[in-house]
Amino acid sequence: MKTQTRLFGLGLLGFAGTFSLIAVVGCTSSPSRTVTGTAGANGGSAGENGGSAGANGTAGATGGSAGATGSAGATPGTAGADGSAGANGSAGANGSAGANGSAGANGSAGANGTAGAGTDGGSNTDAIAAVDGPNQVPSTYTGGPFGGTPAKIPGTIQIEGYDTGGSGVAYKVSGNVKGSTCTFTRTDLIDLQCTGQPNSPTDQAEGTCAKLTGDVYLGYIGTGDWLNYTVTVEEAATYQISVHSGGSNTPRLMFTFTPTVKTAALPLMGTSGCGVEAYHVWTVQNIGTIALQPGKYVMRLDFVAVGLNLDWVAFTKM
Repeated sequence: MKTQTRLFGLGLLGFAGTFSLIAVVGCTSSPSRTVTGTAGANGGSAGENGGSAGANGTAGATGGSAGATGSAGATPGTAGADGSAGANGSAGANGSAGANGSAGANGSAGANGTAGAGTDGGSNTDAIAAVDGPNQVPSTYTGGPFGGTPAKIPGTIQIEGYDTGGSGVAYKVSGNVKGSTCTFTRTDLIDLQCTGQPNSPTDQAEGTCAKLTGDVYLGYIGTGDWLNYTVTVEEAATYQISVHSGGSNTPRLMFTFTPTVKTAALPLMGTSGCGVEAYHVWTVQNIGTIALQPGKYVMRLDFVAVGLNLDWVAFTKM
């Protein structure tokens, strides 16, 4: 068979202790507690210019462990607005617990981090993974992907890759059951045919009238027939739906992913030319679009109106 290109606080400003000048004087009556001692405003160990609890000291505004810009301060410190617990720090707005950090809006617990809106545990409680997304396969569905791996969207879905599970679960078809065709075999093979097979009309590509051989396709399709395909949608996007088909009149197909995510009955044009019956004149047609979110689905293909042979369906990101 041939394959077409394939078609996801502000740490509370540790202003606790900011300008903790309550320790400047009056914590003790000792004459050694001067204006340059341990609790000073700008640096001293208890004084105004350097203390561990001063505005610019170890717990001060621009360099201390609990000040406005220190390690618990507003800009580069451990618990400040831009520090590890600050606006851009590990617990701040952009840090590990901040808006863009590991627990912030873009961090591990934030809106876009590992526990954020785009991943696990944040505002989206479905734990959407970057590729697979939530599992939308109905819990009662007993079918499964052919070959064990879901088809991928964007990408091309070959008609013969319908789900396992048998009649009434994976498909409903009107045609005869065959054992194999074109070297392709399934134990639950439905009425598949092969372009260019012996004793069949000469299949042609419309427009070039080039002879086609070796493609497995579904024929003798009846109104009300359907096929299921387990698929993984890898990207959120609007997809162009195209088909490789041949037929007459105006067949219509409908694609259903969930009860609310589905297309209308999309019309196909009949084919002709090349001196061959319309069913054996093949062309690629764009028939509609659908918006899909990442996730695993059972896509149902319904034949609402018939008069066609169908080779493959493709979903291309727009």
